[in-house]
Formats: sequence, structure tokens, C-alpha cells
Amino acid sequence: MYSVLRFSLPNGPPEELLAVREVVRGLDPAGVSSPTARRPHFSIEVCAGSSWAAHSARATALLWALGPAIARLDASGGGVVLDLALGPDDLVGRMMTCVPFSTDLLAALHEAGVALEITVYPGERETAARHDV
Repeated sequence: MYSVLRFSLPNGPPEELLAVREVVRGLDPAGVSSPTARRPHFSIEVCAGSSWAAHSARATALLWALGPAIARLDASGGGVVLDLALGPDDLVGRMMTCVPFSTDLLAALHEAGVALEITVYPGERETAARHDV
């Protein structure tokens, strides 16, 4: 399991995205990626552990802390997404996987105007099956 906050400004001034990035870097200087001309976004790692509770708590704290930076980006026409990635190791040996969203996290997402995205990466068997078609 891996989660990031992705900040994007596809049609806005690049310097505005860089200014917001500097604010975000103040919280976690090592964990912030860099935007490029081909990729007008950057991300900050939320969590990389296997505990959804840890991801949720860290995301909630970051959303509240970054509220002004998120609002600044939103005012410039940009946006932010919380992306939770589930890989094969998160799903193997389980009949099902449940990711409960706390009211605290949902409130922080709503208040900040941040979208939620869940990305599920296939395992080797699923990938091989797609190539057989």
C-alpha cells in the first residue's frame, strides 16, 4: 500500500505550482517530487506502510496542515488528489480487501476540496491474462 497527495496545475502558471511546492516542501523536504514541463504536477508521499490506519491518519494531518496551499492551488485552477495505491502484496491471500474511510479523513478531504482516487495494480497472473487476449 502506498499513498500520495498529487498537486496539479495543468493550465496555470508554472511559477504558481512551484510556489505551492515550496510550501509543501516545508513539511517534508525529502518526500516531494518535482514538476516538469511535460508533467505539470508534483506529489508528496503520505505513507508507504501496510497499515491503512497509518495512511489515513497521516493523510488527515497533511490535509489540515496544507489547507492554505491547497486553497491557493485551487484558486489558480489546479487541484489535489489523494491517491491510494493497492498492489498485489496488499491483496494476495485475501478473499477481499476493505479500506474504511474515517469521518475524520472524509471531513478533511471535503474541507480541502481534495479528490480521492484508488489505484489497484494487478498481480502477475492478471497481467499475463490481459496479454493473452
